[in-house]
Amino acid sequence: MKVLLLCESGPLGLKVLYCLKGMNAFVQTTGPRGARMLKYSRYANGHSEVQFWQDGVPSTTTQQLLRERVEAENFDVILPSDMASAAFLAATKKVYPDLPCFPCGDQVTLDTLHNKWSFAQTCTKYGLPIPPTVLLESIDQLDTSILDPVGFPLIIKPLEAESSHGVVRLDNLQALRMYIERDTGYARLPLIAQTYIPGRDIDISILAANDRILCNTVQSWLDGGVLEFTQHPEMYAIATRLVKTFHYEGLAHFDMRIDTRDGKLYVIECNPRAWYTISASMWQGLNFIEMGIHYTKTGTIPELSAKAGEGRYCLAGSLWKQLLSPRTGWKNISAGSVLGFIQAITDPLPHLYSKIR
Repeated sequence: MKVLLLCESGPLGLKVLYCLKGMNAFVQTTGPRGARMLKYSRYANGHSEVQFWQDGVPSTTTQQLLRERVEAENFDVILPSDMASAAFLAATKKVYPDLPCFPCGDQVTLDTLHNKWSFAQTCTKYGLPIPPTVLLESIDQLDTSILDPVGFPLIIKPLEAESSHGVVRLDNLQALRMYIERDTGYARLPLIAQTYIPGRDIDISILAANDRILCNTVQSWLDGGVLEFTQHPEMYAIATRLVKTFHYEGLAHFDMRIDTRDGKLYVIECNPRAWYTISASMWQGLNFIEMGIHYTKTGTIPELSAKAGEGRYCLAGSLWKQLLSPRTGWKNISAGSVLGFIQAITDPLPHLYSKIR
């Protein structure tokens, strides 16, 4: 299997590269400067530097180059790894519909899901369980009743940041006003304000196509850098509604939260791309990348075992802590945890590059 991996985010691209290695694919990577760390991975069979976007629109030069490379080098599939590369591939697929692309939503759908305000609006419109959410565009709105549906405490966050950047809990109006008056970094308007839900985070990762979920797993964090992978019928039902509502296709990771007061499940936001724990799912038995490539080539996915992707996985950086606690920690160390640790430590150069660049 010969794969061309599009990356703008090097760290996220590396996780997808690990999944491709897990299926013994021949992989070449390409992307802008932010993906350069992949050049140094032992799992990449070559890296080229290109710009996906030019003045806010897809680069027609890169689109043409992409088509020429696929034809000349006989790539079996083109795979995006992050939001920027997914949007670029979606736009390129419209120009060159014959390209062998991994399942990927159109650019409008990607933007709607990625933008936290448009995502909240759509969820509200279709009756999906999302906390009350409002858009703040001016500090003068704080003198109105706009926050009444939200109340305090609340969560404030930028419209399009990722990895929890800029997500802040604020307990009263004075704290919110002081935060917005900073007008710097993630505190710059517009922002969304969302009701704070006391409880615990739980996420569902999916691969979807043709208005259905092809495969999924649910994850939640335990103490000590341990992930627990399970199945959750209610989350699956909500995710199915989301897929049908947005006619979404491709990889996505929905953040949800269980309210400790009444057990109600809320959708918080969506990342319509690969996610940072996708290689952990692979080591637990569910390789989303392999499933998506199989679907691209055949229109089907292989039959999965009932427990595929389930169990506990210890992140590489936390493995030693679990090893030092035989009574409580050893139960968190799966065979996949060890294999993931070995994969990470035997590919050190990308991590070193990211530290010194």
